[in-house]
Amino acid sequence: MDRANLVTEVKGQIDTWLSAKESRSVTALARAAGVSESCVRRLCNDDRSPLPDNMLKILMAVSQKSSIEDLKTHFVSSNGIQKFLLSNYSFLEKATYIDSCTPLLEKEKSIDEYLPFVVYLMSANRTKIHKNEISRLLGLMGEMALDSLVSNEFLKIESDGIITALVTDVRPSKELIRKHLPDLTKMFFKLDHDFNGFALMSESVSKTGYGLAMDIYEKFLADMGEVIQNNPGEVPLIVSGFMDTLTIEPYFRKEQN
Repeated sequence: MDRANLVTEVKGQIDTWLSAKESRSVTALARAAGVSESCVRRLCNDDRSPLPDNMLKILMAVSQKSSIEDLKTHFVSSNGIQKFLLSNYSFLEKATYIDSCTPLLEKEKSIDEYLPFVVYLMSANRTKIHKNEISRLLGLMGEMALDSLVSNEFLKIESDGIITALVTDVRPSKELIRKHLPDLTKMFFKLDHDFNGFALMSESVSKTGYGLAMDIYEKFLADMGEVIQNNPGEVPLIVSGFMDTLTIEPYFRKEQN
């Protein structure tokens, strides 16, 4: 993805938004998008692209669109923005972004517990799963979780036993993913795969170094999103990763030493 082209296009959209009304300002845009004012100013003044989720919020604010499908239509002539949406949010093609829509947070309560969360992830995949596979993998508790999701009209069991997702607009929040990630790792991480790297490193770096590491992490997420989008198939895949500091302070972009 051409980051310079993306930044240029988004800055143009921001300029258009600001000029539409005299009362509009960078502060007002940051408030509307739910991001920090410095995030918008770094983008406008220093050509520094924010994290994907913050970029998405800015695009939603200037376009007043709340779904990936609507954003792609609205920015149809903006090649950089189109590539950004494809690389980072193709899995939300018909979904409303959960952080901006309260009703979806209500839906998330149905997958708050671990087994319903896993059953939903398996069943909402592009490759359909049979109810017997849920029983084989997760036992009686998995069957109970499946029954609960069917009762809550999240899933439907077809006559041939294949499970169909009725709710397709839930992107689990970061809080929910953090809650379930340890159990997902324990259940599905195969220790006998030598190539399946797993590392925990603690080293001190400058803020510039942290920003460079974050750039690599962002590229990994973008590349992985593109691979998943362009190679549908029968293997259910879960990808996880995080990078943060052993401090209270968050550092999200490059800074000078």
